[in-house]
Parts: sequence; C-alpha cells; structure tokens
Amino acid sequence: MLPPRYVPVYVGGNPFYYNEGVYYRPSAGGYEVVSAPYGAIVYQLPPGSQTLNRGGETYYRYRDTAGNEVYYQKIMYQGRMAFMVVSEP
Repeated sequence: MLPPRYVPVYVGGNPFYYNEGVYYRPSAGGYEVVSAPYGAIVYQLPPGSQTLNRGGETYYRYRDTAGNEVYYQKIMYQGRMAFMVVSEP
C-alpha cells in the first residue's frame, strides 16, 4: 500500500510514487520501495536534506532509509521550482 500524500512521478514513462524521500514502484500484488530513479522530479526535498556546493553548483544530499545517498539539483520544471534526482556531483 502507498503511504498517504504520495506523489506520482514518471521517469522515462515509467510510474513511480514518492513520499518524503522514499520512492515506490508497482510490483506484483502492490508496491515496492526502490532507489531514487535518476531524472525523477519532485517539488519538495526530503526532510533532512543537506546543502552541498560543488563546482559552483548547489546540490542537495539526502540519505535514504537504506543508507544510500541521493543527490538533487534545483531546476525549473513546468514554470515551478523543482528538484531532480542526479548522479553524485
């Protein structure tokens, strides 16, 4: 079951669901937690994200529930400020 207040996210046409730093994808019989997919765009950073400056650019780092570091970069998307999952800067 998906948590309340999840947000649908599409990456390469594939559906994912996002809630507070956790990504889910459909699986047999429900949903499974997966690593943050590169290219996913969300409008809110996960709670506890930290600012990281590299090469004159600002990134946001978040350690997910599995202990993986996820990096976000601020972008404009559909006329709004958003954050995209990127590889480690």
